[in-house]
Amino acid sequence: MLKFVHPARRGAAFGGILAAFDTGIGTGSIAVGWMAQHFGFRVAFGAGALLSAFSIPYFLWAERRFLVRGGQVSQR
Repeated sequence: MLKFVHPARRGAAFGGILAAFDTGIGTGSIAVGWMAQHFGFRVAFGAGALLSAFSIPYFLWAERRFLVRGGQVSQR
């Protein structure tokens, strides 16, 4: 995705991606640990599987919504 970012802003974009990734890993670990403690591992892993399954259609939709074939960012 960095190919869509202006070269002068690629460092900031990469830093934002890493920050979002790290935040998601930490938040997810805490949430799954809490669910496993209160509801058991079956519920915790089931919730993770459900969220993963919902993420695929969301990212496919977002790609079509925000990106145009040919490498240009949509102006919507």
